[in-house]
Amino acid sequence: MRQCDALDGLTDGVISHYQGCLARFEPASTPQAWAAIRCPQGSDTATTCLSDAQIATVHRMHAPTRFDRPLANGWTEFPGYGVGREAMPGWLNIATQPGTTTPPPLGQPGATVNWGILKDPNFNLVHFKIDPVLDKLQAASALIDSTNPDLSAFFARGGRLIIKTQSSDYSSNPRILMRYHDLLVERFGEQVVDQHVRLYVMPFGDHGGAGQAAAVGMTQGQPQAVPQYVDLIRLSLDWVERDITPPDAPVQKAQLRLPPYTVTATKPMCRYPRYPHYTGGDPKEASSYQCQRSAP
Repeated sequence: MRQCDALDGLTDGVISHYQGCLARFEPASTPQAWAAIRCPQGSDTATTCLSDAQIATVHRMHAPTRFDRPLANGWTEFPGYGVGREAMPGWLNIATQPGTTTPPPLGQPGATVNWGILKDPNFNLVHFKIDPVLDKLQAASALIDSTNPDLSAFFARGGRLIIKTQSSDYSSNPRILMRYHDLLVERFGEQVVDQHVRLYVMPFGDHGGAGQAAAVGMTQGQPQAVPQYVDLIRLSLDWVERDITPPDAPVQKAQLRLPPYTVTATKPMCRYPRYPHYTGGDPKEASSYQCQRSAP
């Protein structure tokens, strides 16, 4: 947070420049970023710094996962996770201990890996390795991975697709969706993709699409909600039924959950690879931001 919060022009407890922050913490990019959080001599001496072993673990999380044999649609690797929200409760949803004999609800820790892929409720994910279960991973990938960039038939009949992701979703990796969008552009060109696809990114949002500013963004001891509400259904219907192209930056709202649903803040939801950069004015007003393109 200390090193990335202000990259978007505003210190508000929200990392909006998600790609800029990730680039800062690439292993070989900016050693000073890691020096600022490394424990003295790299030993595990405190909870306010990272040891060399912990830094190596973080690098593994950010690094791609590679496979010796291709998964569905020829993918041989998946991007690593991004950065942001690590200081927030529940940011990492991993169950390492063996599951129960009763399948957990869909989406709960252990449901996908232990029950859905490995078919072994007693497997401890601490001991997970790719190679011994690659056949099972390939079977699961063929069933669930929506990674085929050949949308030519969909485009030919005028299909329109809106995708929304949260930059700090640690259950459904947003960088996979970003990579998929990149593949679409590589295959069809940006002009064609723009006619059919929109990928919007909500910075600092979690798996459910919500988000709260970190401690620096608190008001009267309460964390501020990150604007999250946007009517994607209306945008989809207008695009398909009325041929109204969705805006590059729909406005998201933070609002109270009870009537009259008072709006407390607004912010633009930018198309990938852009992010909302603060340009001045009331930080709770969408007009105070401009969608800027992240560096490749």
